[in-house]
This record gives sequence, structure tokens and C-alpha cells, in this order.
Amino acid sequence: MDVKVEGLEGWVGSDGILLRVFEPGPGAAVGRLKIGKANVRWYPGRKSKNYKQVSVTKLIEWIESQ
Repeated sequence: MDVKVEGLEGWVGSDGILLRVFEPGPGAAVGRLKIGKANVRWYPGRKSKNYKQVSVTKLIEWIESQ
């Protein structure tokens, strides 16, 4: 997968960090990952407004349990 990073700075601002995920090459959009100060949201596809959300704390707990 290809990932394009938009609006990345040293700190997570009020708008968070948005990662757009694509299939390799000029492929289709897989989705968008928005990382905020307290939550992480996954938006499937290119323009979906629906998302799955998890708190950063829960995400870290899940990652560390793997």
C-alpha cells in the first residue's frame, strides 16, 4: 500500500494528522487514517464520511498485546 501524509507537523494539532492509504502505484484509495490527540479514526474508501474510532489509549493497549 502507498501512504500519502498530509498536514504533518511536529505536534498533532487540533485537526490531527491525516494519512491517505492507496493500493500500490496509481491504485485505488483504500481509506484514510486520521490520528488526533485522543482518538484514531479509519474512514474506508476515498470519500466515506463513516468511520471506525478507537481511543489512542485502547489502540496502544491493543498494539502492545500483539
